[in-house]
Amino acid sequence: MKKLIIAIALFAASITAGAQEFSSTPRIGNDSFFFSVMDHIGFGFVMPEAANADGERFIPVTAFGKNREFFLNIAAVEFSPYPTGHLLLGADINWNTYRVDKEHYWNPGTGSVSISSAEGIYSKVKKSNLRVTSFVFPLDFTQSFGPIQLTVGASAELNLPAKTKFKGVDMSDAAVKFTEKGIETESFTYNFHAMLSYYGWGLYVKYRPVPQFKDGSAPLFTSWNAGIYLR
Repeated sequence: MKKLIIAIALFAASITAGAQEFSSTPRIGNDSFFFSVMDHIGFGFVMPEAANADGERFIPVTAFGKNREFFLNIAAVEFSPYPTGHLLLGADINWNTYRVDKEHYWNPGTGSVSISSAEGIYSKVKKSNLRVTSFVFPLDFTQSFGPIQLTVGASAELNLPAKTKFKGVDMSDAAVKFTEKGIETESFTYNFHAMLSYYGWGLYVKYRPVPQFKDGSAPLFTSWNAGIYLR
């Protein structure tokens, strides 16, 4: 938890330091139609909901704060049909990282991963995570009320094969590290989301009603995500 608090503090400090520059990222166009880069950035937590038996086994061995996401806008096209409202079509890159507790680890197979007990295999699990990198294409509508902005939208997600990383100590006190790639994901998924911001700082909530992984490749779960973002 201490590391998590420090990470959040450093993230907030870095955003604060660059907030003025970030809010004035390059835009090409006019008041009603323009192209921009680095439109938004965010950090949040993933709250899984089991979708199969493996997903049910995942829930007890993880916890709020262990599963996280980070996303960064690459580019966006925006259209304002009237002064206080606008539509955005964007291209983001997103990382979802799923972690288990120190009594378990992600055990990779051929194109798959499962949750195994570390008892009798590893005397210490320092890190075991499962990460999915996605290209995300949000379609958003934003209504402004002075400095307050309310955004609702949906995103199509193009998921790359996942990878798992492990770092620990085996029963003979030898250090063990490995990275396994090629864990099968669903190529296309989607989510629904909403954001509320004040002078560019905001909170978001996201619901992904379909699992990111293929059946048999990993625990299946849908998720609620929530966190902070800067626009």
